[in-house]
Amino acid sequence: MGLRLYGTDPFNPDTNGDGLTDYAEIHIHKTDPLNPDTDGDKISDGDEIIVGLDPLNTHTFGIHDSEYTQWQDVSDSALSDFNNNNEYTLSIRINSAGYANNSILAEESGCTY
Repeated sequence: MGLRLYGTDPFNPDTNGDGLTDYAEIHIHKTDPLNPDTDGDKISDGDEIIVGLDPLNTHTFGIHDSEYTQWQDVSDSALSDFNNNNEYTLSIRINSAGYANNSILAEESGCTY
């Protein structure tokens, strides 16, 4: 049975752009390959998988997923636009709901020394 039966784009392995392949959504996670947030909790299915939440359930440990926070380290790659001269090693530790790497925006402050 091909993925095309599910209404997915045969030329795009991730039809809904949530970071999970259509195959993984249908055959592994049982999420909707046409909806990036199957359970409607405002966190994409892919981000929920990354941080260990259930993309089919809006709550974890009795707390709504959009309010369930965890300490996370933001990777260097998420900060690469800001640290383009590689003069410094940047790191950020944040208590965030969802997957911080996909939610954080880092920009230059304009501060000069």
